[in-house]
Amino acid sequence: MFFGGISGSAAADTAAVGSIMIPAMIKRGYRPAFANAVIASSGSLGVIIPPSIPMIIFGFLTGASISKLFAAGILPGILIGLSLMAVSLAICWKSGLHERTSFSIRRLVKTFWDAKWALATPVIVLSGILAGVFTATEAASIATLYALFVGLFIHKELDIADLPELFLKGSVTASVVLFIISAASVFSWVMAIEQIPSMIAQSLFSLTKDPVLLLLIINIVLLIVGTFVETTAALILFVPIIMKVFPQLGIDITQLGMIIVLNLAIGMLTPPLGICLIVACGISGERIEATSRAVLPFLLVIIANLLLVTYWSPISMWLPSLLK
Repeated sequence: MFFGGISGSAAADTAAVGSIMIPAMIKRGYRPAFANAVIASSGSLGVIIPPSIPMIIFGFLTGASISKLFAAGILPGILIGLSLMAVSLAICWKSGLHERTSFSIRRLVKTFWDAKWALATPVIVLSGILAGVFTATEAASIATLYALFVGLFIHKELDIADLPELFLKGSVTASVVLFIISAASVFSWVMAIEQIPSMIAQSLFSLTKDPVLLLLIINIVLLIVGTFVETTAALILFVPIIMKVFPQLGIDITQLGMIIVLNLAIGMLTPPLGICLIVACGISGERIEATSRAVLPFLLVIIANLLLVTYWSPISMWLPSLLK
């Protein structure tokens, strides 16, 4: 959840946190598939907790306020994060994977104090974007420069000589994701040329004019689409089609954006194009089949949260309403 306030990308969230946490979890006795499932499912928060790249694309396609979209993602992101924590806790207690350690307020306060420079990153990013000091794209550069400065001169865990190796490792990690996205983009291009998304969506949306059923159809279509189509391509292909029935939905465009982004975030957990699953498996070396089974409880909980966001607007619309 914290890292989701920095990256704006589910794949980046999964790779950055997973590279540290997955080996640590496996070393402490957790099954690799479970470790992957925890990291991959929580990695999907990267596009829900602002800033979010898909929200920026949705705002560009529809003219919706990106600041409001960002605000709309905060409460659903926290709700999903807490839900995933509950699932993790239940699975660990059921399987006996838990350790009893004494709780210490002093240790908690000290840990947060030691991490203050790192925890300031999402504060800088979000406050700067919501206040209009810089754009979401500029925020990425500012966050990178801030992290580099802290690593080099405050924590002093980095050295100038380390940077070429770090850039190389980052490029390798990014290249895996980009190869998957490029292949998915070709597939999306073929679908667009054949007008398959348009035919499917229009035939489904013509079945009813009831807003409740239309929202349910949108969710079903996007859940299926997210399984096969890369997020950016899915937004470009389907948002214009969904906007044709938008007046019949009876909801704010900000809430619609939140629904669409949340659906596509779920698609990042479902094979064959579950980018978060692929990244997590790449870190642990576990087979994607085992991870896909382990992620099912987390997936069901996120879908339940999706229905809450769809049919109870205050979850996503309360904070944006304050920006008025």
